[in-house]
Amino acid sequence: MDIKRLAGLLQRGAGRLLVIDSRTFSEYNASHVHGAVNVCCSKLVKRRLQQDKVSVTELLQPNGKVK
Repeated sequence: MDIKRLAGLLQRGAGRLLVIDSRTFSEYNASHVHGAVNVCCSKLVKRRLQQDKVSVTELLQPNGKVK
């Protein structure tokens, strides 16, 4: 998602919006959207997310196993 679209969503008060930052931990710590959650995952997992083969919910579960 580009920054302008995200900014628009945040400005409209999408209070239930969950922002997931998939950059490395050090990049996330350098700067991130306030309230964003850092979920650093491999390129394979990112591809599976894009193809709807795994859900964000599965990634955020403490003992979730991604196949």
